[in-house]
Amino acid sequence: MHVVDLSETERHLLDANNRYEMLGQKLSDRQAELELTQRAVSQYSEELRSLLSWLDDKEQNILPLKSLPANEQEAADKMKEHQVCFPVLRGFCLLANLNGAVRK
Repeated sequence: MHVVDLSETERHLLDANNRYEMLGQKLSDRQAELELTQRAVSQYSEELRSLLSWLDDKEQNILPLKSLPANEQEAADKMKEHQVCFPVLRGFCLLANLNGAVRK
């Protein structure tokens, strides 16, 4: 049957059917494209999670280093603090040793 032999209604139906098929094809193409994008985003997300986990581990390794002095002045200040505390601690140790010796 040729398009010329069709009535006007049949031609409109054929045209609507063709458009519907093209729309279905475009939707299928778009769905495939979205699935590809979803896989790429999932992979990116997993890699990002892995990177964040690695950064957390490294941050935990670095945190103890923050207590170390960063420059000579900070080191000198820390040394002064220790020099003030050391005699007090040594006094406690001596007292503890004396108390231990007396109890024996």
